[in-house]
Parts: sequence; C-alpha cells; structure tokens
Amino acid sequence: HGIGDEESEWVRTTENFKKDLETLFNNGYRLLSLNDYINNDINIDAGFTPVILTFDDGLQNQFNYINDNGINSIDPNCAVGIIEEFYKNHPDFGRTAVFYVYYPVPFRQKDFIYDKYKFLIENGYEIGNHGYNHENLGIISIDKVQESLSKNAQKTNSILNGYKVQSLALPYGAAPKGENYKYVVSGEYNGFSYYNKAVLKVGSNPAYSPNHKKFDFTKIPRVRASEILVKGTGLYDYIEYFKKNPDKRYISDGNKDTITIPECELVNINMSSISNKELITYNQKDNKDLD
Repeated sequence: HGIGDEESEWVRTTENFKKDLETLFNNGYRLLSLNDYINNDINIDAGFTPVILTFDDGLQNQFNYINDNGINSIDPNCAVGIIEEFYKNHPDFGRTAVFYVYYPVPFRQKDFIYDKYKFLIENGYEIGNHGYNHENLGIISIDKVQESLSKNAQKTNSILNGYKVQSLALPYGAAPKGENYKYVVSGEYNGFSYYNKAVLKVGSNPAYSPNHKKFDFTKIPRVRASEILVKGTGLYDYIEYFKKNPDKRYISDGNKDTITIPECELVNINMSSISNKELITYNQKDNKDLD
C-alpha cells in the first residue's frame, strides 16, 4: 500500500522497496502491465517471468511532488520516483504499475491530480478502481456498489478526458456474495456504465496464466510485497518457491503471438483463450537432454 520511513504490515520502507525491485530483477522477473496480462499479451523477453506491481489507496507516498526552488518534481523516495530511477538504471526491467485510487483526492495533493494522472498514463502506468470512497463492497447495498464503482470510473474518465478504467482492486478484499458478485465486474449508475476486465483480491498466491483453465479474471489473487505477517505467502517466499520448483514458474518465450508450453501442460490449457495465437508444445525430456 505505502512507501514510508517505518516498515509495517502494509508499508515498505524506501530501502526495502528498492531491494524488492533489485531482487525481482536479479531473479529474472520483468514488469508487465496489468492490461497486457488480462489481454493475454505477455510481451517480455524470452527466458524471463512477468510480474505486475499494484498499489492500493492512491497514497501520497506512492506519488508525491516536491517543490525545489519553485520547480515541482517527483519525490525520489515515493513509489513512482523509485520505479523511475530503477528504470533509468535497468531499462530492460520495464516501467509500469497499477495504482488503485479512490476519491475525492487521489495521491492526496489536490492541485496535482491531473498532472499525476497525465504523467502515469503517458509513461506506461495504469489507474484502477478502488471504490469512490473506499467503501466495503461486501456490506453495502448493490445500488451503492454500482454507485461507488461507477462514480470512481466516471471521475477518472472525466479528469483524463476519456480514459477507461478497466480493473478493480476490492477495498478490504470484500465483495457482494453469490450472484451479486457480478456487480464488481460490471454495472451502471446514473447512466454511466463500468466494466472491469480484471478484479483483484487481496490474495496470497501467484496468479495463473491467462491461458490456464483455472484463470478467472473476476478473482485474480495477488502476492503481498511484505515480510511481516505474510505466513509463508509473501514475495520472498514465492521467489524461493520458484527457485526450488522451476517447473512451476511461468517463463516467457519472447513472442506475444505464441504460447509455448510443455506437452504435459496441455491438460491445463483453456483452448478457447488461445484465439489467434499459435500454440507450441515441446517434450520436457527432450529439452532436458538438449541441456
């Protein structure tokens, strides 16, 4: 959620966030936008694993402007500042993240809302829905759910002149039960309709490939970037897990128009998700012999 001076369950220090990026980079992970993920366009270099950065709440320490002698600039210690600096030194890592904001003042600097939004969308970042006032969608009425999500998407759309919000991170991880869950995906309020191509949970495990039978765009899990109270399901736990279980790790083939998998994984492929892409299979045993 935040970048701060003191580490806590939902806050990373500046130093620890820099460490996170360095660790991901050194272990063969590369940034991917959420929209590319849900659109099944895994456009990262061959041999690397995609990772998506998400930030909830739109806090000032995620994107902060500071004034130095009358000139406004990005705070180097906020999340965007850290990502930008890391990108300068490691351009092959990529530069993207999704910021799930709520209103009335996303990023907590009223005079810079448009400037921040403009910078984000012009530099490969994305803006997502986190409710209009961070409402608990699991306890309010369905009318209020639609009002909250519609007003958020409409407000962002108006600030950015047509920008379409395409994903939602559930505030508190809560949602309506049963058939009413569909309203976190789509709905309408006062003539404005919203549609979320992705709905993100608080989660505690890596998400499936968009081609996997178990992939569900309405319930995408996340791994928490924390080392406190993660109970074995934090970022560093999964980095170690994939080191020990490399066959479980998604590896890009470097071509967004092809899907390359071991033959044994065919049973897990949702063939309807392949669309106009080419599916390529290989025999793991033959591949090991070549190694």
